[in-house]
Amino acid sequence: MPSMRRAVFPLANRAISHFMLTHDFFERGRLASGEDVLVFGEAGQVMGVVFLHSWLLSCGLEINVIGPEGFQPLERLFITPMVLTNHFVRLGTTQDGKATVNHQACTAEQLLSKLEELFGSAFAMDVPAASSA
Repeated sequence: MPSMRRAVFPLANRAISHFMLTHDFFERGRLASGEDVLVFGEAGQVMGVVFLHSWLLSCGLEINVIGPEGFQPLERLFITPMVLTNHFVRLGTTQDGKATVNHQACTAEQLLSKLEELFGSAFAMDVPAASSA
């Protein structure tokens, strides 16, 4: 497995890069090709270790409903349990096709409530039955 220190990220978004650099999540680095990249700093390595120990318990799921045009994704979720919190990520798409990501840290009770709400609304939907002709 590659070391957490060696992961590299292109310097694309300057505002995010500046924030992550000032909080020691990343440090500036340079590839042998001369490309400027970010590598994990001390804070980023510590956070990576926390994820490394719990990522095997993570789960991604998609809730689909069937409609006249076949199955349609209703929700796309990613859940990662951690020592102090649970990470709940909802992936979506805007009307113009752009991706959206909503991340929330929540307790076990909050996570269960969110999942009950999402699955409950999916099962309660009045979706026309597919034709059996």
